[in-house]
Amino acid sequence: MTIGDSYIYELSGIAEDPVSEGFHAMECVARKRTRNSILVRNILDSEDAKYTVECDLLGVAGEATFVVPADTEAEYDMSVLMPRGGEFTGSINFKLASGEYIW
Repeated sequence: MTIGDSYIYELSGIAEDPVSEGFHAMECVARKRTRNSILVRNILDSEDAKYTVECDLLGVAGEATFVVPADTEAEYDMSVLMPRGGEFTGSINFKLASGEYIW
């Protein structure tokens, strides 16, 4: 029997990117502007979230920054003007200054 023993553990890990918040499909006509919106949640509990918006699809346009009030969700308006027909897949990220993000 041992009394007063203590153990110190050092843990390390590798974090992976979070999964997306969801999937959003849009039907568009080539060379014709289509407007749409995405519901974005605030990932901060008690303060406004000021997001920087990043999208990797050519032809998608919207505000570069977007604010979602505390404890709510808000619609992010965007427009899509694809130069050609086909099916395209990409992502849109909403990133905070602290580096946290949702997509």
